Amino acid sequence: MRIVRRFVFAAAFLVATVLLIRAAKHNGDFLFMFYPGILREVETFLSELTAKLDYVLWERLALICLIWAVITLLLDIILQENLLRWVSGVAAFLALLLCLFVGMSGLNRYAPSVAESMRLENRTDYSADELRKAAIYYRNGANEAAEKVGRGPDGQFRAAGFETLGEELGSGMKNMIRTSYVFGGSTAAPKKLNHFKRYSDGPSVYCCLTGECCIDPAVEDSAMPFLMSFEAARRMSIFRDGDAAFVAILACIASDSKDYNYSGYFMAYRLCMQALSELDPAEADTVAEGESEALRADLASAKYLPEHAVSGAWIDRVEKLDKKECDREMAE
Repeated sequence: MRIVRRFVFAAAFLVATVLLIRAAKHNGDFLFMFYPGILREVETFLSELTAKLDYVLWERLALICLIWAVITLLLDIILQENLLRWVSGVAAFLALLLCLFVGMSGLNRYAPSVAESMRLENRTDYSADELRKAAIYYRNGANEAAEKVGRGPDGQFRAAGFETLGEELGSGMKNMIRTSYVFGGSTAAPKKLNHFKRYSDGPSVYCCLTGECCIDPAVEDSAMPFLMSFEAARRMSIFRDGDAAFVAILACIASDSKDYNYSGYFMAYRLCMQALSELDPAEADTVAEGESEALRADLASAKYLPEHAVSGAWIDRVEKLDKKECDREMAE
């Protein structure tokens, strides 16, 4: 009877997961009027709780669950118990985790894009000339920011320590909240990704069940502030990678920290140049000629590059900033 009950629970959680996804797909306009706000409050509560711990909670919980699964399986084999008891228990547990993940994070895949929330165009048919202008904008910002950050004996960028960067994370998000509500949410400091980093797809991970943002401490300095902001964006209910990258770059550029400023411009420039190189390699070479020596030194040693495509929102954002700058100069 217990085995049947566990399978029923597993089926119920799976049905609930499907219903949540269908609601997001077919009633998204209504659902996303309140869902992101509630979720931000939940994630803020969880992140404030886990921030008090000096270890990564989800890593330990995952390890405990793995040990539990192995021990119970071995006991069932040794005692010659019905293995369906173990299978039913694992199935119910995994179905519950899936339902929680979808409910606390996965539904945001169907949410309106950040570009829409910020009233920016999110087109994909931008021209090489538009992309060139965006690349020049971010290059000039990177050139200027590169002169204000710390550098090592080899002339390469040296960011502040992991803990210091974690404390400075909230600056850019708080400054950008005046622009759009999407920047609201927890700015708890990230933690170091330790035991499970070899099994991770990238140098950073966000666990919605504990509200923890985790970064590989070995990642290069130019990428560290960007990655911290990227995972913080996920914690703010921004699920799509492209949207999270865009929010991370805007937050870095708006930050009061010079290290964050440089990382934001640096990553934006690299992504724009990658896209421009595919559209017009000759034009990309021309833009690269304007790189400062400091920026060029960091580009030469850079290894991490996020796999996010440049969207039309990046272009539209730069065009609107340029227009504001022109209007300001005319007023003066």
